[in-house]
Amino acid sequence: MRIYIQYQMQQGRPLLLLLVVLFIITSLLHTEQQHKDCIMPTVTNEDMVEVLGKWKIIHVRQVTIATEDDVETDRTYHRRVIVPGDDVSTESNEIRTLAAEHHTDELLSRYENYLEDPINNG
Repeated sequence: MRIYIQYQMQQGRPLLLLLVVLFIITSLLHTEQQHKDCIMPTVTNEDMVEVLGKWKIIHVRQVTIATEDDVETDRTYHRRVIVPGDDVSTESNEIRTLAAEHHTDELLSRYENYLEDPINNG
């Protein structure tokens, strides 16, 4: 790098030299920022869980919060639903409890009939 800088100065190209140095500095700063983004601690919680509708579909909103020095820097949301018959064995205790309470065998049977023929079983 030092040889390149000396060559550019000898050729009388200080503007090109300045651009090269600025590019290198910018690249280093960008790489450092990417590294910080990778190690930023995050926390994911189910911040909203609701049971809605005739089929008692469980709506879950998850929030992921990124922090840096105990200051929130980013917040993203992800939504998903759990319908009767879905496997809830890997879900949180709250969701497993709601599924056991609302997704009864009777509801599951009616929901499966509805899925087979939604017009006549709606």
